[in-house]
Amino acid sequence: MLGWLAITAAFVAFALVGTSWSVKIPALQHVTTMLPAQLRGLPGAVEGFHPAEVACTLTWIIFLPVSVAIGLWSHTHPSRQRRIVALLLALTVVMGGVLVLTTSRSAWIGVAVGTGVWVFLAGRWGKVIVSVGLVIAVVAILIVGPDKFAHEIASSPQPELESVFTPNLESRVEIWSRTLYGIQDFPFTGMGTFRQVVHVLYPLFLTSPDVDLGHAHNEFLQAALDLGIPGLTAFLALQGMAMALAYKTFRSTAPNWMRWTAAGALAGLVAHGVYGLTDAVALGAKPGLLFWMLLGLIAALFEQARSSEPEIAESTARV
Repeated sequence: MLGWLAITAAFVAFALVGTSWSVKIPALQHVTTMLPAQLRGLPGAVEGFHPAEVACTLTWIIFLPVSVAIGLWSHTHPSRQRRIVALLLALTVVMGGVLVLTTSRSAWIGVAVGTGVWVFLAGRWGKVIVSVGLVIAVVAILIVGPDKFAHEIASSPQPELESVFTPNLESRVEIWSRTLYGIQDFPFTGMGTFRQVVHVLYPLFLTSPDVDLGHAHNEFLQAALDLGIPGLTAFLALQGMAMALAYKTFRSTAPNWMRWTAAGALAGLVAHGVYGLTDAVALGAKPGLLFWMLLGLIAALFEQARSSEPEIAESTARV
């Protein structure tokens, strides 16, 4: 867990000094201009990290520090505990600030849903808070106006950086339709050359042929496109199993820090899953390493909980 938190802190530090901040919100521009641009010229990110890529990575890990802080709240060594909890909460605040600066609405919505799941697990009052939050969200949409809200969601606030393409919702729908054509043509094996052949086999009208379309802007369609429908099935099963193990760990009698770490990992998987509906991290991309590490963390937590709780071990053996 200490290694995970160290990786999280390192990622946030790199994001603060290595992201090419290009937001169109004046208040956020004032903040980003004060951040030092130290990391430039890296392979694949000559002008810096794209904000959307930073946001997608945050969806996996943003709940872990605060979850560990809650789990350690009743731990021994009160003075040391307070210092650790304070550091973890500060790291969470910084991560939230970075997420806001990315202006990635896919990530914002994903983290909002993940937060709802995380709060829902807290017990009866958590369920009440989630219910009240849903009512407030519906009322806010009605006050703003569904049409205006949909327009804000559909427009694209992020400019294109280097070869990274940031389409609006209309362009994404067209890309998804072309992705479905590719899946229909290669349902069993998938096609790993979509970015090379999309403009030849499945021409786009809203996207220039000069654009390097790196992925389908939908993680699940991208999995089917790369690995075929059997690969998509395995991908969904892997995530579903990980969520189930995280939930079982949280519901176990394991120590609080283990239970809440599992809750944070579960919320991260849910948040990234929602994010993946409108954007993607292509399988094999560098940020995907954190996904596999998160699965490893969940498996380790579940194994520890299972060894300390015979009921879980027996039910798993029967399965």
